[in-house]
Amino acid sequence: MILYFYKWFAGGERSVFICNVQLKLIFCLPGIFFAGHLFGQQQASLPIQMYEQALKGSQQLFNGTEYFKYKSYSGEHPYFLSDQYIVGSLDYDGVFYPAVPLYYDIHKDQLITPYYFDGSWMAFVGELVQNFKLKDHSFSYFRAMKGDLPGAGFYEVLYSGKTILIVRHRKIYSEQIEGMEVIRAFKQTIEYYLLKNDRSFRLNENEKIPQVLKDQKTELRNFLRKNPKATLSDIVRQYDLIK
Repeated sequence: MILYFYKWFAGGERSVFICNVQLKLIFCLPGIFFAGHLFGQQQASLPIQMYEQALKGSQQLFNGTEYFKYKSYSGEHPYFLSDQYIVGSLDYDGVFYPAVPLYYDIHKDQLITPYYFDGSWMAFVGELVQNFKLKDHSFSYFRAMKGDLPGAGFYEVLYSGKTILIVRHRKIYSEQIEGMEVIRAFKQTIEYYLLKNDRSFRLNENEKIPQVLKDQKTELRNFLRKNPKATLSDIVRQYDLIK
């Protein structure tokens, strides 16, 4: 059985609280996640056993704030990869869900899911999202730290070792007036950061070997001569191996 509670805050913002109660013979998913007929005939065929396994041992309160989906005027949208939901995995408040319909709004830095029962949308509490995956892109929530990191939020993890390489994806909204028409657009930006010794460093994309890794400059140059197609992730991984 799933219990739903609503709490209204000043300014009209609504929080959705979903409480899972597991009965002896019934395994109930949070209603916001896995109502098969929301996602059409194709999703309805997903095996219920996977969902039961996903919720195994989960007896906790789920919560998030109401999200108002962006209304597109000419195809522009604030979402990562697609303006259609992507079924991805999610590790939320200590529970792993292998198949969740997700949107990632990189303008507001919010992870979104459809809320089945009233046709609205819910934004997960960022601090409770350990990580999530959309296609081949893995994201984690990072708290603010010393250095260049612009703040707490979701970052794509390209490499994670003693040194960590992450990417900040953002879309910046703009409006321009052309004649009598308002042109709306989202411009996507990408920023690379290294996390090293509890500090964050923004990387210059024009540098083949990041300045922060120059203590192993000679060895990394030798590595690049042997591996001219090495990616930035390969370079950081090699740096950790040298260290």
